[in-house]
Amino acid sequence: MADVPSASEVPLLDPVLLRRLLRAKDRMDAASHQAWPVSRLAEVSGVSEAYFARSFKRAFGLPPHRYLLTRRIEQAVALLRDTDRPITDIAFATGWESLGTFGRIFRDITGLCLLYTSDAADDSLRV
Repeated sequence: MADVPSASEVPLLDPVLLRRLLRAKDRMDAASHQAWPVSRLAEVSGVSEAYFARSFKRAFGLPPHRYLLTRRIEQAVALLRDTDRPITDIAFATGWESLGTFGRIFRDITGLCLLYTSDAADDSLRV
């Protein structure tokens, strides 16, 4: 018997729904430092919360919350690399309310640990 993919593994092909999901994704990208609960994203997309969450994961491979966390960490990595701003400032600027949560999610996504020191001359990423 051939393996039949589950509904969540089948790519999303509805162009109207994809445009709606992209609208929400673009909003998250433009303001990733803000809170984006599924209810707000579903409202932007014009679909129910449950349908939005399922469809977003099918379309982009990640649940909406994980996508947002990943975007925040990508922005934080760029700021750590390209600026001399303190880690705390970067965490708050990229939407984190807790430095501990920022460090944990940073490690989960990048596989690297942040060094909470004031001198990072030997490591430009301070990770």
